[in-house]
Amino acid sequence: MSSLSEYPKDLIDVLLGKVWHATDHKNIPSILSKGIVPDAPGRWKSSRSRSLGEVSVFDFRNVDFERLENITEMNNDWTGWLSGSNGGRRCVVWMRLHECLYDRLISPKDVWDRHMEYLQRGDLKKNPIAKVEGSHEGVIPPDRIAEAVLIYLCDVRAFQRVSNLADLEDAIAAFLPMCPKELADPDQIKEDVRQFVESQKNEDPPEALVKVLAEARARIGRGRD
Repeated sequence: MSSLSEYPKDLIDVLLGKVWHATDHKNIPSILSKGIVPDAPGRWKSSRSRSLGEVSVFDFRNVDFERLENITEMNNDWTGWLSGSNGGRRCVVWMRLHECLYDRLISPKDVWDRHMEYLQRGDLKKNPIAKVEGSHEGVIPPDRIAEAVLIYLCDVRAFQRVSNLADLEDAIAAFLPMCPKELADPDQIKEDVRQFVESQKNEDPPEALVKVLAEARARIGRGRD
């Protein structure tokens, strides 16, 4: 998806005006115990914020729907955390930061400007997502997470807000069966597709692609049964 209008507006309305950290559901037990820590397993090793002891956040405080639509059209990297293109995850948890943490935030503009300064020195790291990716200095304690939103990446229209973090793990456990297990292993899917295309060398490429997509749809259907 490349247009913000392709996502449920009620979901975007939940996100706008707030600051969020998005993570895989598998990281939630550790977060509820230790908080969101900069060097947690599974975080981008090439992230500039991680190397500086910070936690990456999506900062939508000064962004309305129209501005976010424009940002998304120019660079839709952030929507990978909505559509499932970011690592093939089954369920992403967006965690809203409490307003009391705002004085420890580095704005998206400052994060980008700092990144460009490092690049000029030859210090290469993963680019932050322009205009929306900020960072938080240090650990985010679990009691400073105001709420969570579970997003089912096989169908982004299925999302759930959880205001009481004590219920979060149970909510995730109930949420996951909605998504077919096949999608939990993107590497295996890529290998299946590669092998199929390899076996169809003598066929017209579009026809082979149609078969791959048809099989993928069938697998998704079986996973929902």
